[in-house]
Amino acid sequence: WKYGDDALRNFKKYDLLRYRLFPYLYTTMHQQYQTGVPMMRALVLDNQEDENVYEIADQYMFGDNMMIAPVTTKGAITRSVYLPKGIWFNYWTNEKYEGKTNHHVVAPLDTLPIFVKGGSIIPMQPEMRFAGEKPVDVITLAIFPYGKSSYELYEDDNLSLQYQKGNFAKTKITANLTGSNLAINIDKPLGMFTPTSHHYLTEIRWTGEVPNSITENGKKISALSNKNELDNNAGWFFDAKTKMLLIKTANKNNTAIQLNIN
Repeated sequence: WKYGDDALRNFKKYDLLRYRLFPYLYTTMHQQYQTGVPMMRALVLDNQEDENVYEIADQYMFGDNMMIAPVTTKGAITRSVYLPKGIWFNYWTNEKYEGKTNHHVVAPLDTLPIFVKGGSIIPMQPEMRFAGEKPVDVITLAIFPYGKSSYELYEDDNLSLQYQKGNFAKTKITANLTGSNLAINIDKPLGMFTPTSHHYLTEIRWTGEVPNSITENGKKISALSNKNELDNNAGWFFDAKTKMLLIKTANKNNTAIQLNIN
């Protein structure tokens, strides 16, 4: 608040995003605990064969799937961003970019440039002001389809050191995009720890047309007329303006789930 209303507004925006990203951050920190690879790291660590990243000091990887490119010049509202090989998505706009090249991006004060690798699956929780404010009854899977991809969600009690004795669970999630068909598989959690019961809400960056059919475990699920209906109902909604395909599962995480979109 010392720096005015704009700074306070921006702090609140990114503090809420940090709590939404808690499952991704927690999984990444467990990976760091196991491997020693830092969550925030220079691009060169993940792209050692790409000479273009060797001298980049103002962009960094944020876990395996996200890349951050802060604006460090006072008053600037644009910047050049180098994206390593592959396909990348603008987190805010869902715009898709080719990698291994520079891109000029708009970056006003309230919009930190965040890019997500094509193929990424980012687990998120409901918006909170502090950890544990409300039950996590829905885990959102932000999916950026590109070929075959997988992610392993890590969960424990968030409190004790029991994870050191193996008291944790991992959930494997895969996505396979073939033409205009997308298959998503969410396994049952495996391990000594039993996660809290929750549904899944997939947020798929969908660049194709409105799906003809979506099934969950072989059963056709209903298209809804408004995304707000997903708060209390299983089903799917396609936002043509944002190109976002939302699917709320009928099943919870105590069973394996297979979603097919075509």
